[in-house]
Amino acid sequence: CGSVEEAYLELKSGINPQNPVDHVSLAQWCVQQQLMEEARGELEEAVRLNPMNSENRILLQRVEDLMNPLRSQ
Repeated sequence: CGSVEEAYLELKSGINPQNPVDHVSLAQWCVQQQLMEEARGELEEAVRLNPMNSENRILLQRVEDLMNPLRSQ
């Protein structure tokens, strides 16, 4: 595998796009790899697919706070 971005695309191609749990798992991997934009996108999709899951919204907020630390103060 080449870059981290290529690894992300490879992993993304293997998930079920209709399964919010898959998007959350991929988002967690993205955070570990410092791919914050990608993590945010995956969590946004998880929230869209399952808007009643408050945990996904909290995870999305945490990623956004990591991306913009001044906003969270």
